[in-house]
Amino acid sequence: MNYPSHSPVILQLLCLFLAPLFFSSAEARIGDSKTNLERRLFASGGIRYRDDAIIEARRENMPYEQFMLYLESDFEFEIYHKSATEDKALRSKFTARRMLPGWDLHVIYINGKSAVEVYQRSTGMTEQEMNYLLLLQGDGKNWSKREVGSSEEDDSLSVSEMDEEDISAFGYEMVRNDGVVRAKNHKNGIVFIDAKWDIRFAIEQDKERNAGAPISVNGF
Repeated sequence: MNYPSHSPVILQLLCLFLAPLFFSSAEARIGDSKTNLERRLFASGGIRYRDDAIIEARRENMPYEQFMLYLESDFEFEIYHKSATEDKALRSKFTARRMLPGWDLHVIYINGKSAVEVYQRSTGMTEQEMNYLLLLQGDGKNWSKREVGSSEEDDSLSVSEMDEEDISAFGYEMVRNDGVVRAKNHKNGIVFIDAKWDIRFAIEQDKERNAGAPISVNGF
């Protein structure tokens, strides 16, 4: 699925007319506290996964998994499920083999705030659903497609030599116009990342690779 190519004017109009339907306050979702996020989610029939086997199955091949080893002790990780209709999710029907119809929401809270959110649909996410998620995460601002450095020399730059907008662990595809939140398509859903943590994860990964390379090729 491609990101919508709406003009800034159209997105501003969408925010003006649709935001009251979705926002209980002006706050964005990334950067939200666990208490606020869960209050909204549980009020709409969402439920938290608790079974370790189901959680492990849901985490498989998720884009955040390789970066969690860079996190220190002050973080929490949760996965939630919400029906796509007004029906409430039933915990008794959860299985590790497949998710129920609706949405899974994966959240990494760092220092008490949401830093990574993965919204995954049981079936293909529609363009309309993606637009609404962008609105929810937009904090009244527009989104732009990522502009990557175009010169051939950029491919040879190390992370330490790159501009911040070119540094990304997740390989973001969209950025909120204030630069605070980034987004990327993922399978039947979308990932939202706090830009500071996207950059930090990329730097930590680069350090690890630099340290491991001499050991890896030693003896050739």
